[in-house]
Amino acid sequence: MAARHAVILTLVMIALAAPLLAPPAKAADVNFTLVASGFNFHRNTPTTPEDPTLVANAGAGIAALPRPGPWMVRVKQAFGVIILATAAYYGYVAYGIIANRWVDPASVASSVEEKLKEGWYASLADGLAQANLERKPVLIDMWATWCKNCLTMDKTTLADPEVKAALEGYVKIKLQAEDPSVEPARSVMARLGGIGLPTYAILRPN
Repeated sequence: MAARHAVILTLVMIALAAPLLAPPAKAADVNFTLVASGFNFHRNTPTTPEDPTLVANAGAGIAALPRPGPWMVRVKQAFGVIILATAAYYGYVAYGIIANRWVDPASVASSVEEKLKEGWYASLADGLAQANLERKPVLIDMWATWCKNCLTMDKTTLADPEVKAALEGYVKIKLQAEDPSVEPARSVMARLGGIGLPTYAILRPN
């Protein structure tokens, strides 16, 4: 959404500034353009460049416009500052989006190690076997070292005392899925209906 707004605003600013970035047209040039078009605006009939009515009308319209001068340079400079400020702002927004998606793989791996020390299983087969033996429900947590949300969940939700108490009766499995498109992660995610990481699923004994 931020990228879309950036593109739209940039196009608007360019459109507004474009006329001011061109060299100012001289009144004589505008007169010639209007006369050469060959039409009288009031009569809507063909005319000739010698028609005094069209020349007079064009001159009156031009007289109402601001005269070219140094002020146009100031306006161009002001628009330039606005455009540069807009680009800098959205560059900062883009940087924030990218920075928020980055995570230290070592931090994620360290968090998983803490869970394993608390009794979580790293092996899906071992965890399911233990659950069948004890007739307990299973919590499967699929993660990867590049997954920032995985780390966030470990440090917040899964570290909450109430959540930990509620999961006491579960066999908990931390299943690494570094590449969800590669087996066995692909098959497991397809079976659990996962579409991204982290993926959580609860299995209950038959």
